[in-house]
Amino acid sequence: MGAPLRPDASSREGGAARPALSERIRVATWNVHEEAQRAPYLQDLLGGRLDATEYALLVAQHYVIYGAIEAAAAVNDDPVVAPFLSPALDRAPALASDLEYLLGPGWRSEYVVAEATERYRAHIDAVCRDSGPALLAHHYVCYLGALSGGQIIGRLIVRVFGFEDHHGTEYYRFPDVPSPSAHKDHYRELIDSLPWDDATQQALLDEILVAYRHNTDVLLELGRLVPQTLPPSASSTLDADT
Repeated sequence: MGAPLRPDASSREGGAARPALSERIRVATWNVHEEAQRAPYLQDLLGGRLDATEYALLVAQHYVIYGAIEAAAAVNDDPVVAPFLSPALDRAPALASDLEYLLGPGWRSEYVVAEATERYRAHIDAVCRDSGPALLAHHYVCYLGALSGGQIIGRLIVRVFGFEDHHGTEYYRFPDVPSPSAHKDHYRELIDSLPWDDATQQALLDEILVAYRHNTDVLLELGRLVPQTLPPSASSTLDADT
């Protein structure tokens, strides 16, 4: 996540080049990004050790999280953040489609919301509706994540479960984004042109780290939930595979 540092995206402070904001974010989040990728649930999912119902647990958490961000974006009137909020990135409708495919037409009464997800939703509701930097922080982590590593994860999930015609993986598709790579570059250019002062930029970076922490907590809790939500026979199979 993050583009190589470009000379024209830097500023000068005391004669020394100051990294662009997007680069500072990339460096500051490297360790937390790696921690999220190492979450046992994600490793088991991509390693083919979980079934489609267990995969649906992740889809459900995404549905709650992205729904909260998109609801906040609908009422946040910060004009600086508005250019980031392209409707082409909205994920809640795609996630609803995935849940219907995975859990059936009654999915709205069947999906499980982890406690960590409830905490994350409450945090988004509390800080993102009125704060442009807070909204951008969570938007950055979740939506750029879906455009970046999410594309690799989506392909692996199709390979693991054999889904066809994008069923169960609509979340990873961006039909209205012609080039995810170009969109990410533009997104980072917007970040590097933010008119915010140093204190506001630091607030953005701090909240990005909070967003990573919440996302990692969700993955860690899913790793604890999976054995508890399996029937005894399936749990034994899972244990044998790990």
